[in-house]
Amino acid sequence: MVGAAAVVLIGLLGGAVAAVQSQMMGTLEQRVGMVAGTAANFVVGAVAMAVVLLAVRGPSLEEWQRVPPYLFLAGIAGILIIGSIAFTVARVGVLAGSMLLVTAQLTGGTIIDHFGWMGASVRELSLSKLLGIMFLVLGARLVLR
Repeated sequence: MVGAAAVVLIGLLGGAVAAVQSQMMGTLEQRVGMVAGTAANFVVGAVAMAVVLLAVRGPSLEEWQRVPPYLFLAGIAGILIIGSIAFTVARVGVLAGSMLLVTAQLTGGTIIDHFGWMGASVRELSLSKLLGIMFLVLGARLVLR
């Protein structure tokens, strides 16, 4: 089991890298366009992950076959996420672009948790969570001014 401190550190690292990647994607979008920049992101990422997967001797073919097919649509979702980051950051900057993405992501996450969609553990919407979402929306509005 992974400890709480490791989860927090990995989450913080991911968030910090996301800010750097957002700026990189915004610059790529300005130089080669959203589609080409997003494609470059995924080609480089796919090659890097293939190397990692081979190095750690990833799941067997049998294990891959047990995965529900709809879960592979996460790759399409990734294209939409990275493309939207490239497009948005190139136009409003990293802070505002990230704020929009994070606000929508956390709102969506709250809904998924509340209903337990796609195998998520049910975590009901509470007043404090609703207030948190409202503050995120307010924060996004303030950042976009």
